[in-house]
Amino acid sequence: MNATYGGLLAATADAVQSANRAVKLRRFDSQLDAAQALVDYHGLLDALAGHTWVLLTPEQAAGIRASHGPHRVEVAAIAMAEAIGTLTGTGRPHPAMHTEPVTSWARAARCLRAAGDLLATHHTPGHGPHSPDADILDDPDVRAAALSRLGHLTITLLDAEDTVALRALQTGLHPATVRRALPGLDHVADLARTTAGVETTEPVAPGDAPGSASGAAAGLARLDNLGLVTPPIRTDDPITELTDRYTRVRLHAWALLENPDYSMTTLRDLAVLGVATHAHTAALHGADLTRADAPNRQLKPLLDRARAWQELHHNLTALITAGPGDVVVREDLIAITRILQTLAPITTPPGDARTVGLDRPLAETLNGAIATMTQIAGWNSLTLDRLSRSGHVHVPGRVLTGEQVTDRPDLATARLTGHLAPAPDDTGRAVTATYQALRTHPFQPSPPAVAPDAGIDHTADAHVITRAGYGW
Repeated sequence: MNATYGGLLAATADAVQSANRAVKLRRFDSQLDAAQALVDYHGLLDALAGHTWVLLTPEQAAGIRASHGPHRVEVAAIAMAEAIGTLTGTGRPHPAMHTEPVTSWARAARCLRAAGDLLATHHTPGHGPHSPDADILDDPDVRAAALSRLGHLTITLLDAEDTVALRALQTGLHPATVRRALPGLDHVADLARTTAGVETTEPVAPGDAPGSASGAAAGLARLDNLGLVTPPIRTDDPITELTDRYTRVRLHAWALLENPDYSMTTLRDLAVLGVATHAHTAALHGADLTRADAPNRQLKPLLDRARAWQELHHNLTALITAGPGDVVVREDLIAITRILQTLAPITTPPGDARTVGLDRPLAETLNGAIATMTQIAGWNSLTLDRLSRSGHVHVPGRVLTGEQVTDRPDLATARLTGHLAPAPDDTGRAVTATYQALRTHPFQPSPPAVAPDAGIDHTADAHVITRAGYGW
């Protein structure tokens, strides 16, 4: 299973509770075990402080210190991390990193450090974005919620301080050694409680942050679902494979904004994926795309989007660029459409009625895929605009109409000679308008309407969508 940030945080919390429970139930076996426990306890404190600086960049911390109205949680988190740093020192790597066998506190520290490493994969060494989710902690409410949860973890760990000290003394470890490791951390616990928000008039749950509760909860859920930027594709389960491939397609579509491949092929492949995603999702929910009658009102937005993506693909087919296309996007497109044709077929074999209940894991995956394609439409619009402005988009001269070449001698020459010509403005406007319509989720309360093209009989659209390759 691919690791997620939320999964690693949950593993950290479980390990902390296991360690705290164990030290309450039984004594250490020897002075060596007690000394190792003190090292591991410090190691987890050090990891908690270090994770604070993962959630807060040095630049953000400097801004908080200089602010006239800083967020109380952020101020307390910085003070907590600095107080822990004074206790645990600056030696790297921390001695607890070498613990063998791995104790529960050491395992908690490693999970927490792994969570920080996972977040780091979403940024470049200069802290620039390395994925479309790199901005997740730029939202102050989300950042405060993440820090609040870190405060709760610290409180849980510090609740065991007295018990750890007692158990260490029971082995005969010198009191000065114990006092040096555990000098009384009430001041750190007070800062942790402020960070966690437990001093507010209303109780705050471990995942909540003071401020915008709904916005913070949604942002924290997005943070928890964050995985590695480039995880391996898991092929042992088709639904899992769908999730992984949509995630990779999303990353590649976003990367085109900064590193364009100068290829219309990639944009066309993504348009085909948009058709397939919406058509198969509608089919999964019971739409019969082989019939031309009016679809279920609830499914109509999905079918409208499938047609819009299909029209977009048709318009992009007329455009030419020099790039060869993204081979990874093409690979994922082929694999995704193969899986969708198996799990959510658009056409039902004769005699095979749709009587099986809705496959909820598949439905959830495709719902996420719809949101992914909505994001991709926005990014692709910007990518095409950049390509157009840089002069990389052309059309064959012979497809130009007389109206398009009027007052344009260069286009008229291209039409006569058959050479490539810059894409006409009206073609670019048509593509841009479709992208703009696709930038809103199909089930948004008031999505912008897409006017049907004159002369197109949409009663035949169902048959077009069901054609092999979705018009590809």
